[in-house]
Amino acid sequence: MTALYRIFDAEDRLLYVGISGYPVTRLDAHRRGAPWRAEIARHAVEEFPTRQQAAFAESEAINIERPRYNKQGRRTEPQSVTLARQETVERNKIAAREGLARCREELAATEERFQLSLVNARKAGLSLRELASLSGRSTETVRKAIRINGDSRTRVEREVLA
Repeated sequence: MTALYRIFDAEDRLLYVGISGYPVTRLDAHRRGAPWRAEIARHAVEEFPTRQQAAFAESEAINIERPRYNKQGRRTEPQSVTLARQETVERNKIAAREGLARCREELAATEERFQLSLVNARKAGLSLRELASLSGRSTETVRKAIRINGDSRTRVEREVLA
């Protein structure tokens, strides 16, 4: 068990928030050595099953309740906001990866359709140079696309006709 403790002054203003596995010992250390020890009037202790949970609660308390003497751990925003922002970033990364995968699949399908269009245009009588010019690709790239897809298309056509 780890405890989150809060130290208050006589007017119930929060002076300090901390965590410790031995809160009584830690509170005694504050009473003996803290520069603000004369202001201590009371304390409250809250137990947590893990140190990680206590540390999270401490960070939240420091950032939301703003104790007067805590120097470390103070951020410009509560940890819950930071964690929510990190979760959003991770969700966005996952969505972006999924979107890229879909685009890659669509691009592959589009490329295949484009290559088949090259085959059909070649069969219709367009020269390799004309196809290269129209497609913005090199003559060699067009030749390869036609050879790959043309052979495949011919094999499929033969299977259908057989």
